[in-house]
Amino acid sequence: MNIQKHAQNALQFIGELAEDLGLEKDLDKAGRLLRYCLLGLRDMLTVQESFDMISQLPLFIKGIYVDGWKINEHKEKVKTPDQLIDVIVQHAGQSALREFESREMALPIIQTVFRMIKRHISQGEIDDITAILSKKIGQLWATA
Repeated sequence: MNIQKHAQNALQFIGELAEDLGLEKDLDKAGRLLRYCLLGLRDMLTVQESFDMISQLPLFIKGIYVDGWKINEHKEKVKTPDQLIDVIVQHAGQSALREFESREMALPIIQTVFRMIKRHISQGEIDDITAILSKKIGQLWATA
């Protein structure tokens, strides 16, 4: 196992996201925003779809996704963008306002992270995820 290669791939991934978010000088914040969005996405996907998606991501990003995952935990259906924001901001905990600045800023950040994830997975996987999500969230994912 080449740990340095995996670390470099993760840093490149987060660096690319940081650039998309305008956070080139704050890779830590970009990484945290990625984590919150990945955990929110995990809350909406089936276990199988989660495995299918993360199989295409860098190893350390997979680790972020599965960290603390309780596979059998009941998931509430997320149907609207407001509910999506709630789920993702909940993962940020008490630092949510600092991380997202406001509820109005959360959705563009989430869309940017989703767009980044989609650049690293196949179109077939993007379509599979779109089909699983509620109509409004699926449209948000598809157009990110």
